[in-house]
Amino acid sequence: MKKYSILIELKNFFKKIFSRFPLSLILAILIFFVSILLIGIYFDFFNLLHAWGIKDIEYLLIFLITIIFIFFFSVWIQLFTEWLKLGKFKSNISQIFSILFWIFLYINFSKIITNHTDSYNEIIFFVLSFIWIILFIFVSLFLRDIFIWNCDQKKYYSFFHKLCVSFVLSLFIWWLLFLLGWLAMWTVEFLFDIHIKRDCLYLYWFAFSIALVTPIIFLHKIPTQKDIIDKPVKINKSSESLVNYILVPFVIFYIIILYAYSGKFLWSFSYLNWPKGAITWIIILFSILWYLVYFVSYPLEQKNSFIKKFRIFLPYIVLPQTLVLFYAIYLRIFQYWLTMNRYFIVIFWIWLVFVSFYYIFSREKFIWFLPVSLLLFVVIISIWPWSIYSLPVSSQLKRLENNLIKIWVLNETTKDILKVKSEDVSNGKIVYDINSQIHYICNFDNCESIADLFEKKYNFEKRWRKFNQHRKIRDIIFD
Repeated sequence: MKKYSILIELKNFFKKIFSRFPLSLILAILIFFVSILLIGIYFDFFNLLHAWGIKDIEYLLIFLITIIFIFFFSVWIQLFTEWLKLGKFKSNISQIFSILFWIFLYINFSKIITNHTDSYNEIIFFVLSFIWIILFIFVSLFLRDIFIWNCDQKKYYSFFHKLCVSFVLSLFIWWLLFLLGWLAMWTVEFLFDIHIKRDCLYLYWFAFSIALVTPIIFLHKIPTQKDIIDKPVKINKSSESLVNYILVPFVIFYIIILYAYSGKFLWSFSYLNWPKGAITWIIILFSILWYLVYFVSYPLEQKNSFIKKFRIFLPYIVLPQTLVLFYAIYLRIFQYWLTMNRYFIVIFWIWLVFVSFYYIFSREKFIWFLPVSLLLFVVIISIWPWSIYSLPVSSQLKRLENNLIKIWVLNETTKDILKVKSEDVSNGKIVYDINSQIHYICNFDNCESIADLFEKKYNFEKRWRKFNQHRKIRDIIFD
């Protein structure tokens, strides 16, 4: 009888998931089978695939990456339709957007293999899109309330908390399941002297645990609006102790470290004494941690006066560090101009100042403002012409054009290349800047912008690849 009850529970388990996330469940199963297929190809188990026309494993790998992406996209679409209160039929029909988006992603990523080009733009687009989709998932059920600035803090925190738990729990189950399976296989192999293809078997078990079990557990644990209302989050003693005695003290310790460095820098301030380049990323990482603790400590401010004061003063403490961040990135942009890496830092600096001012001057101090504001900034830098992969290249191209005009290589009016002698091209700073700009644009834009700037007869990308190691302008531009 127990056997049948387990089967019934398992059936109801999958029925519940399929009823709410039909496409997401299908994608999870598809991800698992594609992973198995890739492992089999790697270990040369599926030679028959060559007869079917599957010769390039890269296309299959791109297929896997894009359906993993669309798995999360489909989850967001489902939660978004729940916010719109659409019925099941309309909700399922709306998943056509997930399929269309997958087609768009697969075609664009396949161009990397077809055209044998660098993949910086595609990878950056993928990463940024993945970030804003995850952020959308975390605000999806409260979009209407957020839009009219009437979102219940406790309900939103409950949703955010439960969604984080679903992520963490699914990853923990994956890690535990893989570890236990690996230990069992190793023990059998060791005790019974069974010689098997260990790496292959372990990879299959790894694929089963992370590509099938993990997403299914995640889908099952995603909270509904009813879960948030009927089962609000209650902070237990262990979570309270984690915030009070570990997270908050370490945040204070990190603040002391950064302010001590800022004091040291100001004490010996000079133009030549630049702040360390890594300070920008250190401030960014610490700021993320600070505001994350600010977020998770929200339920405790009514119970603990110290936490309440900590949350009041934290934005005031963060804001001065943005000045150090601004100065550090300003110096590098002033010397080397704007690159993708520096653009990320500039955008994050703007977001950090924006958030700090909001929590200083706002009366409500909504906790959802953190993920929503970050979502808006990520979407903004994903859109042309100020996108993360367009603006730095266009700014570098403009400076390249101006520098070429300065050294009489480019005609300012006609934009034609002038046949100057090699000795006329000096080896000064401006030439070094031109080399750097050419290399940056060719790395991130495959030289297309420069090819449009120069005469059409130049296959600029081919010439740059050929003379790349020499870093000589005359070799790249002239015959």
